[in-house]
Amino acid sequence: MEARRVLSCFVLACIVADTGCEGAPPPPPPTHGRRDAGPCELIVEVCNGVDDDCNGVVDDTGEVELCDGLDQDCDGLVDEGADCQSYTLPGTGGWMLGAGSSGVIVTDDGALTLDPPRVDIVQPALWIANSGEGTVSRLDPMTGRETGRYPSILPDSGLVAGSLNAPSRTALDQRLDAYVANRAFGHQASVSKIAGELSRCVDRDLDGMIETSMDLDDDGVIDSDPTAGELLPDDECVLWNVLVGGENAVARALAIGLAGPDGEVGDVWVGLFNEERVVVLSQLDGHEIASVPIGLSPYGAVAGPGGRIWLTSGPAGYRSIVAVDPFTYEVEQVPLPGSSQLRTYGISVDGLGRVILAATEARWRGVIAYDTSDGSWSRSISIPDPTVGLGPVAMLRGISASADRIWVAGPNGTEGALYELAVADLSLVGTHDLAGASDVVGVGVAFDGRIWGIAQDVSMAYRLDRTTGTIDHFPTGMGPYTYSDFTGFGLNGILGAAGVHRVTVEGCNEAVWTSLSVDADVPADTRLAVRVRSAETLAALESASWIGPFDTSAGAVSLTSAPGPVPAGRYLEISLWLWSSTPGVVPRVFSLAAAARCDDLG
Repeated sequence: MEARRVLSCFVLACIVADTGCEGAPPPPPPTHGRRDAGPCELIVEVCNGVDDDCNGVVDDTGEVELCDGLDQDCDGLVDEGADCQSYTLPGTGGWMLGAGSSGVIVTDDGALTLDPPRVDIVQPALWIANSGEGTVSRLDPMTGRETGRYPSILPDSGLVAGSLNAPSRTALDQRLDAYVANRAFGHQASVSKIAGELSRCVDRDLDGMIETSMDLDDDGVIDSDPTAGELLPDDECVLWNVLVGGENAVARALAIGLAGPDGEVGDVWVGLFNEERVVVLSQLDGHEIASVPIGLSPYGAVAGPGGRIWLTSGPAGYRSIVAVDPFTYEVEQVPLPGSSQLRTYGISVDGLGRVILAATEARWRGVIAYDTSDGSWSRSISIPDPTVGLGPVAMLRGISASADRIWVAGPNGTEGALYELAVADLSLVGTHDLAGASDVVGVGVAFDGRIWGIAQDVSMAYRLDRTTGTIDHFPTGMGPYTYSDFTGFGLNGILGAAGVHRVTVEGCNEAVWTSLSVDADVPADTRLAVRVRSAETLAALESASWIGPFDTSAGAVSLTSAPGPVPAGRYLEISLWLWSSTPGVVPRVFSLAAAARCDDLG
């Protein structure tokens, strides 16, 4: 009978919780410091806004607040009045930025925030995929000279080499290292990473030297003849080469995500055209992190507002583009505007944070822009095509953006051209013909403000100086086919920023770290994540595992609850990861307070 009474009360509590537990058996007198007894002895009052013990009072736990990072007395405060040791940052000296910090600054009012996106850095190179020979050219943006040329795969990979490997898209990460996607039609697709600086190359044969491509005769062009020694099959600046997808998956789309919790380099996103999915690779060694079906054949990709990765099907004719959330991998399909004849090609992000696409539709061609803040599309006027009377308009291809302009590559009659549109209203500002070229595939913005167009038919990279109007051209490898973010400006100069700040707190011996409070302003389209690790010595702290991220949206977080608990230790290292996907909108951290229990340690 007793068991039935307990069960009855449990059911009643679940059913009538919102009505004050009417009809419930009267509770026994409250007993301070322990759970209710009597007929409802299995019903425990917890902090949930419900009268769990059916006594007509909500959240009356009668518990005493302890120093454990939890709210025992249900007053919305953590550890208040408990015997906790508190350690507040940044302290009188302010935030001290050192070796554990990158991409962050301290403002005049003392807030820790993100360093603005890099737009004036000295850019070491442009990276151009040469589909016709299976290599990647490295060009000096200041001189136009080719300073290196690298195989797009490694010789021990077992993959087809040369033109059969068909590299097409390149992308640069936050350190300006390069990645190349190898389509390998009918064969095994792959992705390779190439170091942007000699210091990051790897001496694989352990001979004390880095064997890598160089312009040995100083003529501004890398000689592809193996006997010349300027193009090496086992170049030690090609850091890794990994397989992606199955046979004939066709790796086409390629983009680098916003930087992760280490504040440095984002993941590598690769679209597999024939498998209608995108795979996520680690920038460290290329291992696969995730595989996401997206419902279309990805042709181009870009990191966009909110950090989501946007993919277009290119001329394949799908009636939407898709966005993939980098944290949950949820997929959103966004219908394209216009008729079923609309075809998109290149994809990028402009200075207003819109996703922009080069588009062609029957007798119209131009730019369409998707505003992720309100879901609206904008459309430019038609970009003239001298051949329009002879049939459908010629398709536009690559697209990129500077702060105030959108740049599109495509034909202008018998010549190739770079079309210049205003970001503000998508009006056509200028047409820049590239003499001698007809098949201009890619376009990119360098950090010095000059614009680069890639001409596949003549194997040339054209450079437009916006200030003088001068157009120069420089040789690449054979058959360049690059219209992704081959300069790195789209990711690092337009989109947004990420940064990290690490700080170490010293507590008592074998401190039990219980809670962490964060005073911060975190606007929409920004994030703040906190990870921690602990150890009894500084030496042990270096190799301790990170725990987190902890959700700081409520201000105070418990370090004793999931994803914790945090192990006891004298030292607590806190890693603050700040992230933004919208230029000019950044999170700001004003202070931290860590609490630890030291009273039972003798």
